[in-house]
Amino acid sequence: MSNFSFPEAIKSRPTYARLEARAGKSYLFVADAEGAEAIIDLASNDKSLMSKSHVIYIPKNTGKKYTSQLEKININQLYIGPSYAAAQSRLKRTLESSHMGLQLYLSGTEGLIGQAQRDAMVAGIPHTAIQSEHRGSIGRRMQCVHSVSYTHLRAHE
Repeated sequence: MSNFSFPEAIKSRPTYARLEARAGKSYLFVADAEGAEAIIDLASNDKSLMSKSHVIYIPKNTGKKYTSQLEKININQLYIGPSYAAAQSRLKRTLESSHMGLQLYLSGTEGLIGQAQRDAMVAGIPHTAIQSEHRGSIGRRMQCVHSVSYTHLRAHE
């Protein structure tokens, strides 16, 4: 399992819990790479959850490793995309057309969680109503305050 406990010395890291099934009318999952493991784990504990779920999954460098597992767990609607940018319009449309009772789950890298949480909050979902679980890479995208350029900072993975 690729769930990672961050060292306490990294104060700027958010803390993440495990995804937990909550009662709802519908479920939206957004995951990248190893984030699929969190969905698969949750589905193994609650078989009926996936029949009311829309999953947006970005495999990144994991190839078909998790895709084939996701296809086997009776997901109502499964979208597999090449990048967050490619999936973003689908996520926004889904959030804009959602109804009361939607449960939102984010799992995967910190970058995906941050971007999807931002889009959900713009759509009116409070951050306290979003569950997120970190899985996979602990690398961070960092911006240089001098040159305003971005780099991907890799910790000891």
